[in-house]
Amino acid sequence: MIGIIDYGMGNLASVSNALNSINTENRIISTPAELAGVDKAILPGVGAFGDAMASLNDRRLSDAIRTFVLTDEKPFMGICLGMQLMYDESSEFGCHQGLGLIPGKVLPLGDFTSTLSVPNIGWCQTERGTPSRLIHRLDDQALCFYFVHSFFCRAEDRSIVTCTLDYGIECDAVIEKDSIFACQFHPEKSQASGIEILKNFAGI
Repeated sequence: MIGIIDYGMGNLASVSNALNSINTENRIISTPAELAGVDKAILPGVGAFGDAMASLNDRRLSDAIRTFVLTDEKPFMGICLGMQLMYDESSEFGCHQGLGLIPGKVLPLGDFTSTLSVPNIGWCQTERGTPSRLIHRLDDQALCFYFVHSFFCRAEDRSIVTCTLDYGIECDAVIEKDSIFACQFHPEKSQASGIEILKNFAGI
């Protein structure tokens, strides 16, 4: 059972529909008790980092997520803003502390490119990094995904970055560390390649 975490800022239906399309049991969850009762979890997200963290804190989900990941060591995947929330901090509209699951920062794309559009919206080819259970069955040409973001992640430990996006600076596109996984793009909107990623996560 995969729990899709509802904290008021995620595209829950599209993630659930994608999992349903591969016959993967899932349900929307919104409380610490519900999170504790699932085998794996996905943290989606659309919106501003600070508002998202405030919502997670208000719903007592931040500590529950840390327990799920760091103590129980259950598979956990962040998508788009959900990925960014897993890092230490973000400079989006001020400085905000994240969940601290991944040492690193979330930074504005606009500070590193003057020639590319911000936000980055659309299909982008990515590059394979270190080996990954999420993308191991995808060939290099299939590493093209649908992105929507104005900020990007930069992990301190580059060995956990399994896929990167060159957008004026090298951005973390996929990370994997123990039971922790994340995608900056939207796998649920990335057609066959994204569905393969969700299949791989479901099979971990």
